[in-house]
Amino acid sequence: IPTLIVPKGSVFTPFKKILTAFKSGILKSNEILDSLRAIQKKFDAQVNLLMVKTPGYTEEDLQINTNLMDLSSQLTFSENATTYLGIMEHIQAKQPDLLCVFRRKRGIFKNLWEKNTIPKAEFSARIPVLVLSVKKD
Repeated sequence: IPTLIVPKGSVFTPFKKILTAFKSGILKSNEILDSLRAIQKKFDAQVNLLMVKTPGYTEEDLQINTNLMDLSSQLTFSENATTYLGIMEHIQAKQPDLLCVFRRKRGIFKNLWEKNTIPKAEFSARIPVLVLSVKKD
């Protein structure tokens, strides 16, 4: 289920620029993009894609789904330690009204043992964030 997270105290303004950030261009289903498509159409929004190459990416990750490409007007590549850092690097330059990301599916043990480089308590967003479903298995 797609989720729209709106910062507390925000006043609604139409989404004209959407930054869609991801580290893999693989989609398990094109329906994942339905919410993004609907928002783009409703507000006649410009969608910019940000592909963040993180350590351990594969060549398969670089193959971007054609339906995702069809939504966009621009594709930017970035190399960063995490997707979050890639977003922070580009969000000021792009000035989006909405950030769109894909939910990750990760095992609980991997989360427990992984070194947390950016504590979730430090995460904050000044713009609404659209979280789409898991992209791949």
